[in-house]
Amino acid sequence: MLERFFRHIVAALPKRSAVVATDATGYSGRKRGWQETKYAQRVIEDWVKVHAAIEVDEFIVLSYKLTDSSVHDSQMFEGVWNGLPENIRPIRSLADSAYHGEKCLATARQHGATPLHKIKKNARDYEEPRTLYQKMVNFAHHWPQRFAVSAAKRNHAETVFSMIGVLLGYRLRYRSKNGRRNEVRVKLALFNLIQLAMRKELWSN
Repeated sequence: MLERFFRHIVAALPKRSAVVATDATGYSGRKRGWQETKYAQRVIEDWVKVHAAIEVDEFIVLSYKLTDSSVHDSQMFEGVWNGLPENIRPIRSLADSAYHGEKCLATARQHGATPLHKIKKNARDYEEPRTLYQKMVNFAHHWPQRFAVSAAKRNHAETVFSMIGVLLGYRLRYRSKNGRRNEVRVKLALFNLIQLAMRKELWSN
């Protein structure tokens, strides 16, 4: 029911093109937050991990999937993007290096978006680029300023996660698995409603 309510909110937005940033964060009942917890510790603790697609500049959560903390970010990229609302046409996909795999890049292209994901630090040029990743690396190396400008707002996803924490809290109160996940679903839906209340032009277009 909570997921249907979330989809109802984003489905009511006007049709438009959007730059989409994808990232993941986690929520738990612990005092320390996701960013303050080491990666190895996150995997073995009872976090609710949120994989989300964020509309850049508007700071709206367009789609999300919830998993255990041990699930890698890249595994959920396709599911998150397949859940994007029909009224949003993604034109660019921004993400960090966790999403540089060919499957993630191909998913973005299938949705009509140009993937501009962070490349590996040791990435080299390819004389005859064949894969989407190789083509993206060459673009980043041959036109570094253009690539940097186009991909500059990938941190908007992290900004949204931080805003949710400030507005609605980082910690979860429920102890059961379903209760904790429902608490996260409420946070995401309520955050969107708060954003839309402050940005009435999104409803009036």
